[in-house]
Amino acid sequence: MPIYIWFFTLLAAVGIPAVTCVALYRGARSIGRSRRSAARTAAVAGAGWAAWTAVIWALAAAGLFHLPPSEQQPWIPLAFVVGIGIAFAASKLPGVRAILAAPGALRLLAWPQVLRVAGVVFLIAMIIGKLPAAFALPAGLGDIAVGVAAPFAIRSGRVLWLNITGLLDLVVAMTLGFLTGVGQRVVLDVTPSAEQAGTLPLVLVPLAAVPLAVALHLVSFVALARESRRRSVVPAS
Repeated sequence: MPIYIWFFTLLAAVGIPAVTCVALYRGARSIGRSRRSAARTAAVAGAGWAAWTAVIWALAAAGLFHLPPSEQQPWIPLAFVVGIGIAFAASKLPGVRAILAAPGALRLLAWPQVLRVAGVVFLIAMIIGKLPAAFALPAGLGDIAVGVAAPFAIRSGRVLWLNITGLLDLVVAMTLGFLTGVGQRVVLDVTPSAEQAGTLPLVLVPLAAVPLAVALHLVSFVALARESRRRSVVPAS
Protein backbone atom coordinates (compact mmCIF):
# COMPACT_ATOMS: atom_id res chain seq x y z
CA MET A 1 0.00 0.00 0.00
CA PRO A 2 1.20 3.57 -0.68
CA ILE A 3 2.66 5.50 2.25
CA TYR A 4 -0.32 7.87 2.42
CA ILE A 5 -2.63 4.90 3.02
CA TRP A 6 -0.44 3.97 5.99
CA PHE A 7 -0.55 7.55 7.25
CA PHE A 8 -4.34 7.83 7.39
CA THR A 9 -4.70 4.29 8.73
CA LEU A 10 -2.33 4.98 11.60
CA LEU A 11 -4.05 8.32 12.22
CA ALA A 12 -7.16 6.32 13.12
CA ALA A 13 -5.51 3.29 14.74
CA VAL A 14 -3.11 5.35 16.89
CA GLY A 15 -4.88 8.69 17.07
CA ILE A 16 -8.22 7.50 18.47
CA PRO A 17 -6.58 5.61 21.38
CA ALA A 18 -4.22 8.53 22.01
CA VAL A 19 -7.07 11.05 22.28
CA THR A 20 -8.94 8.58 24.48
CA CYS A 21 -5.96 8.51 26.85
CA VAL A 22 -5.91 12.32 26.93
CA ALA A 23 -9.64 12.26 27.75
CA LEU A 24 -9.01 9.82 30.61
CA TYR A 25 -6.24 12.05 31.95
CA ARG A 26 -8.43 15.14 31.86
CA GLY A 27 -11.31 13.22 33.38
CA ALA A 28 -9.13 11.99 36.22
CA ARG A 29 -7.93 15.52 36.92
CA SER A 30 -11.52 16.80 36.91
CA ILE A 31 -12.45 14.48 39.78
CA GLY A 32 -9.51 15.62 41.90
CA ARG A 33 -6.83 13.07 41.16
CA SER A 34 -3.20 14.14 41.16
CA ARG A 35 -1.32 14.59 37.92
CA ARG A 36 0.70 11.49 38.66
CA SER A 37 -2.38 9.37 39.29
CA ALA A 38 -4.14 10.73 36.20
CA ALA A 39 -1.07 10.12 34.05
CA ARG A 40 -0.79 6.58 35.38
CA THR A 41 -4.41 5.83 34.46
CA ALA A 42 -3.92 7.21 30.95
CA ALA A 43 -0.62 5.37 30.50
CA VAL A 44 -2.04 2.01 31.57
CA ALA A 45 -4.98 2.44 29.21
CA GLY A 46 -2.68 3.44 26.37
CA ALA A 47 -0.29 0.55 26.98
CA GLY A 48 -3.15 -1.92 27.08
CA TRP A 49 -4.59 -0.79 23.77
CA ALA A 50 -1.13 -0.56 22.21
CA ALA A 51 -0.64 -4.20 23.15
CA TRP A 52 -3.94 -5.12 21.49
CA THR A 53 -2.96 -3.20 18.35
CA ALA A 54 0.41 -4.96 18.30
CA VAL A 55 -1.32 -8.34 18.49
CA ILE A 56 -3.60 -7.41 15.58
CA TRP A 57 -0.61 -6.14 13.60
CA ALA A 58 1.34 -9.37 14.19
CA LEU A 59 -1.60 -11.60 13.27
CA ALA A 60 -2.28 -9.55 10.14
CA ALA A 61 1.39 -9.73 9.14
CA ALA A 62 1.17 -13.52 9.52
CA GLY A 63 -1.78 -13.54 7.10
CA LEU A 64 -4.40 -14.71 9.59
CA PHE A 65 -7.02 -12.20 8.42
CA HIS A 66 -6.49 -12.74 4.69
CA LEU A 67 -7.44 -16.28 3.71
CA PRO A 68 -8.34 -17.48 0.19
CA PRO A 69 -11.86 -16.44 -0.90
CA SER A 70 -12.93 -20.11 -0.90
CA GLU A 71 -12.32 -20.39 2.86
CA GLN A 72 -14.73 -19.05 5.43
CA GLN A 73 -12.77 -17.48 8.26
CA PRO A 74 -14.07 -16.25 11.62
CA TRP A 75 -10.96 -14.37 12.69
CA ILE A 76 -11.89 -10.82 11.70
CA PRO A 77 -15.38 -10.96 13.30
CA LEU A 78 -13.90 -12.67 16.36
CA ALA A 79 -11.11 -10.11 16.76
CA PHE A 80 -13.61 -7.29 16.25
CA VAL A 81 -15.88 -8.57 19.03
CA VAL A 82 -12.96 -9.29 21.36
CA GLY A 83 -11.62 -5.75 20.83
CA ILE A 84 -14.97 -4.22 21.78
CA GLY A 85 -15.16 -6.53 24.80
CA ILE A 86 -11.71 -5.54 26.04
CA ALA A 87 -12.41 -1.81 25.74
CA PHE A 88 -15.85 -2.05 27.32
CA ALA A 89 -14.57 -4.25 30.16
CA ALA A 90 -11.82 -1.70 30.87
CA SER A 91 -14.52 0.93 31.38
CA LYS A 92 -15.83 -1.13 34.30
CA LEU A 93 -12.58 -0.95 36.27
CA PRO A 94 -13.10 1.09 39.46
CA GLY A 95 -10.60 3.82 38.56
CA VAL A 96 -11.96 4.29 35.05
CA ARG A 97 -15.58 3.99 36.16
CA ALA A 98 -15.12 6.91 38.55
CA ILE A 99 -13.80 9.06 35.69
CA LEU A 100 -16.69 8.12 33.42
CA ALA A 101 -19.22 8.99 36.12
CA ALA A 102 -18.01 12.59 36.27
CA PRO A 103 -20.35 15.28 34.86
CA GLY A 104 -18.08 16.19 31.94
CA ALA A 105 -17.37 12.62 30.87
CA LEU A 106 -19.75 12.64 27.91
CA ARG A 107 -17.93 15.48 26.19
CA LEU A 108 -14.54 13.92 26.88
CA LEU A 109 -15.66 10.59 25.43
CA ALA A 110 -16.78 12.30 22.24
CA TRP A 111 -13.46 13.93 21.38
CA PRO A 112 -11.76 10.75 20.05
CA GLN A 113 -14.53 10.52 17.43
CA VAL A 114 -13.09 13.64 15.78
CA LEU A 115 -10.33 11.48 14.31
CA ARG A 116 -12.93 9.49 12.43
CA VAL A 117 -12.10 11.93 9.62
CA ALA A 118 -9.27 9.46 8.90
CA GLY A 119 -12.01 7.46 7.17
CA VAL A 120 -10.92 9.36 4.08
CA VAL A 121 -8.47 6.47 3.70
CA PHE A 122 -11.33 4.33 2.37
CA LEU A 123 -12.09 6.88 -0.34
CA ILE A 124 -8.40 7.09 -1.30
CA ALA A 125 -8.15 3.29 -1.41
CA MET A 126 -11.23 3.22 -3.64
CA ILE A 127 -9.74 5.80 -6.01
CA ILE A 128 -6.56 3.76 -6.47
CA GLY A 129 -8.57 0.58 -7.07
CA LYS A 130 -8.04 -1.21 -3.76
CA LEU A 131 -11.61 -1.10 -2.37
CA PRO A 132 -15.10 -1.22 -3.93
CA ALA A 133 -17.28 1.86 -3.96
CA ALA A 134 -20.12 -0.14 -2.36
CA PHE A 135 -18.06 -0.31 0.82
CA ALA A 136 -15.68 2.65 0.62
CA LEU A 137 -18.22 5.39 -0.11
CA PRO A 138 -20.60 4.74 2.82
CA ALA A 139 -17.76 3.90 5.22
CA GLY A 140 -15.54 6.81 4.23
CA LEU A 141 -18.16 9.51 3.92
CA GLY A 142 -19.92 8.36 7.10
CA ASP A 143 -16.72 8.49 9.14
CA ILE A 144 -15.78 11.90 7.76
CA ALA A 145 -19.25 13.26 8.57
CA VAL A 146 -19.06 11.98 12.16
CA GLY A 147 -15.55 13.35 12.63
CA VAL A 148 -16.49 16.80 11.31
CA ALA A 149 -19.73 16.91 13.32
CA ALA A 150 -18.11 15.81 16.61
CA PRO A 151 -16.73 19.23 17.73
CA PHE A 152 -20.05 20.93 16.99
CA ALA A 153 -22.00 18.24 18.84
CA ILE A 154 -19.69 18.54 21.84
CA ARG A 155 -20.01 22.33 22.02
CA SER A 156 -23.79 22.27 21.57
CA GLY A 157 -24.31 19.42 24.02
CA ARG A 158 -25.88 17.13 21.40
CA VAL A 159 -23.67 14.16 22.19
CA LEU A 160 -26.63 11.77 22.19
CA TRP A 161 -27.19 12.31 18.48
CA LEU A 162 -23.47 12.10 17.81
CA ASN A 163 -23.35 8.70 19.48
CA ILE A 164 -26.45 7.42 17.69
CA THR A 165 -25.25 8.46 14.24
CA GLY A 166 -21.66 7.47 14.96
CA LEU A 167 -22.60 3.96 16.03
CA LEU A 168 -25.02 3.57 13.11
CA ASP A 169 -22.25 4.58 10.71
CA LEU A 170 -19.93 1.91 12.12
CA VAL A 171 -22.62 -0.78 11.95
CA VAL A 172 -23.33 0.07 8.30
CA ALA A 173 -19.62 0.18 7.41
CA MET A 174 -18.79 -3.15 9.06
CA THR A 175 -21.83 -4.84 7.53
CA LEU A 176 -20.96 -3.65 4.03
CA GLY A 177 -17.35 -4.65 4.61
CA PHE A 178 -18.32 -8.23 5.42
CA LEU A 179 -20.77 -8.38 2.51
CA THR A 180 -18.13 -7.22 0.03
CA GLY A 181 -15.37 -9.57 1.11
CA VAL A 182 -13.68 -8.52 4.35
CA GLY A 183 -12.76 -11.78 6.00
CA GLN A 184 -15.33 -13.95 4.26
CA ARG A 185 -16.72 -15.02 0.92
CA VAL A 186 -18.08 -12.18 -1.16
CA VAL A 187 -21.85 -11.87 -0.87
CA LEU A 188 -22.21 -8.74 -2.99
CA ASP A 189 -20.59 -9.24 -6.39
CA VAL A 190 -18.37 -6.17 -6.66
CA THR A 191 -15.04 -5.48 -8.32
CA PRO A 192 -12.66 -5.15 -6.65
CA SER A 193 -13.80 -6.92 -3.51
CA ALA A 194 -13.05 -5.47 -0.08
CA GLU A 195 -10.56 -8.22 0.75
CA GLN A 196 -7.72 -5.66 0.92
CA ALA A 197 -9.36 -4.32 4.09
CA GLY A 198 -8.26 -7.59 5.69
CA THR A 199 -4.58 -6.89 5.08
CA LEU A 200 -2.09 -4.39 6.47
CA PRO A 201 -2.43 -1.53 6.93
CA LEU A 202 -6.19 -1.21 6.33
CA VAL A 203 -7.09 -4.06 8.69
CA LEU A 204 -5.92 -1.89 11.59
CA VAL A 205 -9.00 0.29 11.10
CA PRO A 206 -11.70 -2.36 11.70
CA LEU A 207 -9.72 -4.24 14.33
CA ALA A 208 -7.78 -1.55 16.24
CA ALA A 209 -9.68 1.71 15.72
CA VAL A 210 -13.32 0.72 15.21
CA PRO A 211 -13.68 -1.54 18.31
CA LEU A 212 -12.52 1.35 20.52
CA ALA A 213 -14.84 3.78 18.73
CA VAL A 214 -17.76 1.38 19.23
CA ALA A 215 -16.88 0.92 22.92
CA LEU A 216 -16.76 4.70 23.39
CA HIS A 217 -20.26 4.96 21.95
CA LEU A 218 -21.55 2.17 24.20
CA VAL A 219 -19.94 3.68 27.30
CA SER A 220 -21.47 7.03 26.36
CA PHE A 221 -24.93 5.46 26.18
CA VAL A 222 -24.41 3.99 29.65
CA ALA A 223 -23.32 7.40 30.94
CA LEU A 224 -26.33 9.05 29.31
CA ALA A 225 -28.67 6.53 30.94
CA ARG A 226 -26.99 7.11 34.31
CA GLU A 227 -27.37 10.87 33.92
CA SER A 228 -31.04 10.48 32.98
CA ARG A 229 -31.71 8.39 36.06
CA ARG A 230 -29.90 10.92 38.22
CA ARG A 231 -32.12 13.71 36.93
CA SER A 232 -35.28 11.67 37.40
CA VAL A 233 -34.64 11.22 41.14
CA VAL A 234 -34.11 14.92 41.81
CA PRO A 235 -37.00 16.12 44.00
CA ALA A 236 -39.54 18.25 42.18
CA SER A 237 -38.86 21.07 44.60
